[in-house]
Amino acid sequence: MTTAPSAGVPHAGDDYLTHGTGLRSWLFSLDHKRIGIMYLGLIVFSLFLGGVFAMVVRFHLWSPAGGLVSNDTYNKMFTLHGAVMIFLFVIPGIPSALGNFVVPLMVGAKDVAFPRVNLLSFNYTSCPRLCGLQLGGLARGLKEAGWAGEAFDVATVSIDPAEKREQMARYKQAMVREAGGGAGVDQGWRFLRGSRADVDALADAVGFRYRYDEKTGEYQHQATLIVVTADGRVSGYLHGITYAPGALRAVVERAASGAVATAEQQRTLGGFLLTCMGFDPADPAPLALKVMRAGGILAMAFLISFLATQAYRDVRRRRTENQTP
Repeated sequence: MTTAPSAGVPHAGDDYLTHGTGLRSWLFSLDHKRIGIMYLGLIVFSLFLGGVFAMVVRFHLWSPAGGLVSNDTYNKMFTLHGAVMIFLFVIPGIPSALGNFVVPLMVGAKDVAFPRVNLLSFNYTSCPRLCGLQLGGLARGLKEAGWAGEAFDVATVSIDPAEKREQMARYKQAMVREAGGGAGVDQGWRFLRGSRADVDALADAVGFRYRYDEKTGEYQHQATLIVVTADGRVSGYLHGITYAPGALRAVVERAASGAVATAEQQRTLGGFLLTCMGFDPADPAPLALKVMRAGGILAMAFLISFLATQAYRDVRRRRTENQTP
């Protein structure tokens, strides 16, 4: 999948070398590229330190009398040289430095170094009804919860393979601004797109159902926010188009602990399962209209039968009263 370009934030903020300054921003960074660079720095320092030990050993052996250092110091230098080169240079070299820097780029998962809880939604920007309401409600809920991009990430996956990157970027800019704005929110809320096969596979994995209606040219889908643990398991669901800050905190804390919501816990979160359905202008009686008509007919039939029953009972009661002496 590909990510929509960040909008509303200077492009320099997207550079892993410049999006934070100071030693603390490096030591506590979750950016896999920074982690790889720090490992690389440690490896280079270890190479230098091991080289110093090796030079001492070589110069000691090179001297005619072997009197550069004592025999005890020579043994220590020889041992330290082997330990540093094996455990601080050879072993961390490929998996730590190159692995942290390159592998996330190859697999398209930049959080592989420190995976985090994710809130996942499936939408598309040209949706005329439910998607805008759901994402707007999510943005307001995140803002009220005080989220600034920390603790968890939000991923909005487009179910429309024809989605344009520029259109997604504009939509993301609007949602980030509604969620409170800032570099943290911009980096923590990703708008993703991919091939139909990739999106279908992800939707099936998390239990999300949608389908394309060729008559209307729209997608029928539900308004559901999926909560995913750091190890990729579904922890729970939030249904509807509004998300209370307390509910968001509860599901994130549960997912952070690796727990999966029980049926009782899922019921306490509330929310209604809403479905976005399109209407075909060429169809004089679309499915939704047919359902409403059938419901109206049933309601009318019930009302008429109820009134008829009451009228019949009233007539019988009056006849009985008149026949009583």
